[in-house]
Amino acid sequence: MNKSVRLAVVLTMLAVWLAACGGSTPTYVLGGSISGLGTGKGISLSETVSGQTVAVVSNGSFAFANKLPKGASYKVEIAINPAAQGCVIEDGAGTIGDGDVLGVKVTCGNSGTLDGSFGSGGKLVEPLMIPSREINALAMTDAGQILAAGTYYAGSGPSFDFVALRTDANGVYDGDFASGGKLQLDFGSDAATDVLALPGGGAVMAGRSDGDFALLKLTAAGAADASFGSSGLAKVDFDSGSDSAVAVFTMDDGGFLLVGRAWVGSKTQLGVLRLNAAGQPLSAFGANGKAAYVAAGWSNLSIRDAVRTAGGKIVVVGHANTGSDRDVWLARLNADGTLDSGFGSGGWTSFDYDGDDQYARGIAAQADGKLVIAARNYDSGDYQLLVARTNADGTLDASFDGDGLAFGSFGGEYDDYGAIAVQADGKIVVAGRKGISGSDDLLALARYQSDGSLDASFGDGGMAVFDLGLSETTYANDLLIQPDGRILVGGSKLGDALLLVRVWQ
Repeated sequence: MNKSVRLAVVLTMLAVWLAACGGSTPTYVLGGSISGLGTGKGISLSETVSGQTVAVVSNGSFAFANKLPKGASYKVEIAINPAAQGCVIEDGAGTIGDGDVLGVKVTCGNSGTLDGSFGSGGKLVEPLMIPSREINALAMTDAGQILAAGTYYAGSGPSFDFVALRTDANGVYDGDFASGGKLQLDFGSDAATDVLALPGGGAVMAGRSDGDFALLKLTAAGAADASFGSSGLAKVDFDSGSDSAVAVFTMDDGGFLLVGRAWVGSKTQLGVLRLNAAGQPLSAFGANGKAAYVAAGWSNLSIRDAVRTAGGKIVVVGHANTGSDRDVWLARLNADGTLDSGFGSGGWTSFDYDGDDQYARGIAAQADGKLVIAARNYDSGDYQLLVARTNADGTLDASFDGDGLAFGSFGGEYDDYGAIAVQADGKIVVAGRKGISGSDDLLALARYQSDGSLDASFGDGGMAVFDLGLSETTYANDLLIQPDGRILVGGSKLGDALLLVRVWQ
């Protein structure tokens, strides 16, 4: 407990004691209302400053038993969510004034269902940029805004452009960003595959431009930052082939580290690019800011995603032919972007299941240092969803579904995952599509317990498939667990619109 919280507790207890002894400090009720609570379910709320709790078993008003004195700070949090539901709190923190505080608002929804408070009925469909492609990356600003980045096809030749959307917490476009909350920038043939929100409202979008590693820096107003790179874009070619960054990370020196696919020496390699804060290659790293790594004996290397672990190292995931079939591989970088020779064999490791082909889709890090990977398994025409968990050293974690590999299906013929994330409670969320032969694919999510079993409290037995009524294939490329626990998904209504969806945890 920090000093300010301890002081608030002492003042609250003193005021209550004085009031009991006939003191003049007035006390007031703290409470509010709850909606969306399922029949027969209950929620426990805590007021973390005074330490009191209240159990609520029905929708309507609630109040904490002990009144709080004028001037006391309060903060209401969810102690225990209802079974198979997620809940959020609005206006839950402040200071007691000259009257009762009855405006705390608690809203609940069934786990794995659309959050109707977001966009229109839980979804935001952006059709204005036709023929648009997809949202590839999501972030939240320090002001609680949602930032989505991706690419769309401008309609002729190779003219793909950077695109970004910024909304408030509920999917309403931010009129102070770019043009009505929507940004489109053309530097050539461009695509954004990752996005980071920067302190103060700015952002960087990583991806490619004309076949080179690219990092676009934006101001808080959604314009290209002219002080960065060349007119806001840093673009670096590794060799003569096609390169593309898949992830970007901030560095302690104010610069950036990008990882992705680099075509070097007639083969795909793991490319690492270091830029300084001005968007110029960091000459002290590698060869003028660039380094490329490859595992001996591997071919057809694909680089899909990367994550920074709690220890500051970066783990990259992809798939490659490591023998007679395609396997998921991991590589670990030190904080400075050099290959970590203490990981696996010279910085690389891989895993396989039964000689099948595995295709990596995304990676996330747990708080305990273990890694979870979304993938797709293929065996003689049969596609399976796959979530793998490894220990920090890259070896499969046998405590996860018995062998580190959990297989699943949305019920389609060619289901696929697109992204993975870990909730604060350790549950694992994956998003992708239910692939339906001869029909439109459907956006789909799954949630796993920390032991690798499906979480039956989420959707239908752990799976949630959404027919959004859009008459087109819908799918997910990225997902983000918001600080309040709700699940934000970014993807596409194929060939027609950018897509954002929010789901109850």
